[in-house]
Formats: sequence, C-alpha cells, structure tokens
Amino acid sequence: RGETRGMERSVDAVGCVNSVGEYVDLFKSCSSMKCVSANLFGRVVSLPAGSSPPDMLTRPSSRWAWVAGSVNLEEYAQWNEANCQDERVTVQILLYVGLGPAYITPDADYYLIVTDLRGKSDIFIPSFQAWFFHLTQWYRIHIPYETQMAVTLAYAGMASPIDSFVQLTGCTPEVASTCLDSLGDLPAAQCGAAYAAAARTLAPYAPSWNSTSDDCMQAF
Repeated sequence: RGETRGMERSVDAVGCVNSVGEYVDLFKSCSSMKCVSANLFGRVVSLPAGSSPPDMLTRPSSRWAWVAGSVNLEEYAQWNEANCQDERVTVQILLYVGLGPAYITPDADYYLIVTDLRGKSDIFIPSFQAWFFHLTQWYRIHIPYETQMAVTLAYAGMASPIDSFVQLTGCTPEVASTCLDSLGDLPAAQCGAAYAAAARTLAPYAPSWNSTSDDCMQAF
C-alpha cells in the first residue's frame, strides 16, 4: 500500500521514532509511538510455518511486495498498542496492504521487516509520484503527464481502490476484486483493450516466472 503523507513532514521530526531498533523494541512491547520518521519503511513477508524468522533489522526479502512507508508503520503501532500481540493485528496489517482474505494462510508465519532508507538510494516509498519519477530515471520511460495525473487522482479521490482500478483499466468490478492467477488469460471483454493488451504482454514476466524487473520493463 503506497502513500505520500509520510513525506509531508520533516524526516527527523522531533519526538518521532527515528531508528529501526527503536521501532522494533517499542512494537514488541506494544508501546505508544507519537510518530515514525519518514526514513523508515516496512515490508510484510510470509514464510512457511516453522521457518527461521528473518532478521527484522537487515535481511532483505526475495520479493519486494507489501512495501509501505512511515504512515503505515504508525498505523501498525497503534493497532498493536490497542491489541497487544494479538493475531488480529497481523490480519489487519495484511488486509491494509492489500492482501485479500482468501490469500491469508492461517498456518503461515508473517513478519514485519522494518528498514531504514538512509544510505539506500535505490529504495523508495512506493507512492505513484515516486514510481513515475524512478521509472523515468532508471528506464528512460516516458509516461505522459496526463497519465500520471489520472492515476494519482483516481486513487486519491475514491474511497475504494477497486473503484479506482475499474475507472483506470475499464475492467469489470468482478475482475478488479479478483486476484487473477494468470493475466495472460484475461478476456479482453472484461477489461479495456489497452489494459488487456498490456496485461497479456507482461504476464510472462511476473515474479512467479523468475523474471527480473529489467525484463518486465523492457517488455513494457
């Protein structure tokens, strides 16, 4: 779940949690946090039951999914403070970042990995504005300003991300609310022609095919 509000305040705001270690200690003790530095971001990682837990301080995950910024970390801390170490907090975090209920595995181990952005120039909070900027810088892709504005405003102005997705892609609400296993099988009639064509083109480059971001962007 990307957001931009964390970038509106000073990175080193007085009284905020400014280090990974401090956040982890306060979270584990279900303590209150006034605010979290915009330098910190979190990732939700799923591992099979019984796996060795990842290092919350340093270890990267193989798939950079469910990434969120400091505002999300503040939300997680508030939920954890109110329901200390309750499994409902885990479920709430998973739903908040966009993982559907059907894809939450009851016997899996889920971890919140917190990382400091300082010194990591290739990592950024995934707001739409940041994505457009970095894709342009890294891959020299021209994304028309009108497109950038349409995407940003669609997700900022609607209560439901599904409604935003429907508006932008022309997909039916049924398709938009379903996590498809293979976008390559997406019927053109269920989405706008441009989106359906792009989905089919990019389907072979999904992470499950062991493709890299470079492969995907070259295809795009």
